[in-house]
Amino acid sequence: MDLDYFEVLEYLKVNDGLNKMVSIEPLIDKAVPNAPSFDEWMHTAMKQVNKVLFKLEEDKCIKVADRASPNGSTYSWSIVKAISAELTQEGNSTINKHIQDKTNQKLNQALLDSHSSTMTTNESVREVNKSVIDTNNSMLTISTEQSAANKIIATNSTTQTTILNNQKWILWASVAVAFCSAFISYLNYRKDVPNSQLIQELKVTNKRIDSLSHKLSKTKIDSSAVLRIKKTETKADTKK
Repeated sequence: MDLDYFEVLEYLKVNDGLNKMVSIEPLIDKAVPNAPSFDEWMHTAMKQVNKVLFKLEEDKCIKVADRASPNGSTYSWSIVKAISAELTQEGNSTINKHIQDKTNQKLNQALLDSHSSTMTTNESVREVNKSVIDTNNSMLTISTEQSAANKIIATNSTTQTTILNNQKWILWASVAVAFCSAFISYLNYRKDVPNSQLIQELKVTNKRIDSLSHKLSKTKIDSSAVLRIKKTETKADTKK
């Protein structure tokens, strides 16, 4: 960014001309506000000096330009370097020191900003790590609770199995008790029946058996006829 010539000239008049050129800090700051490097600072500062010298000492500048570029070049960095050589050693040193100080100041500020950014980043990383640790602790707690719940479920399952087995045994025991009670009741019933009656029932049963045996002995049954009879009975039952 180049400054207006009249702005530079007015500043030089206020500061007693070229002898105060070495203290043009505001102009340099305005020309290169960010100052990325020493070379660019020097280059821009010399451009400003060059513009002023061309206006205030035109003849001298022409001679310097002729020495720098005999064939007659346009405004270039070689002219700036030639004019820079015409400045006093003290002026060069002061300008260089000023530029170096400003550059260092910019670099230091950049380092401070970088350090601050790094601190902020580290703080963010610490917060993230803390969050991760808290999450891991929560997951560990949940895992422990889940393990305890699984143990309770396993215990309940075992208990339920035991209860079912006990219920089966109780059922079988109930059936056995009922059967025994019925059998005992039957025995008690049979015990109360008089022997004479039992003997009479046996005689009647024997007579029936003898009668059936007698009838069977007199009757010859063909096996095929029996089979036909059974089939007929089966068909009749099916129709019913």
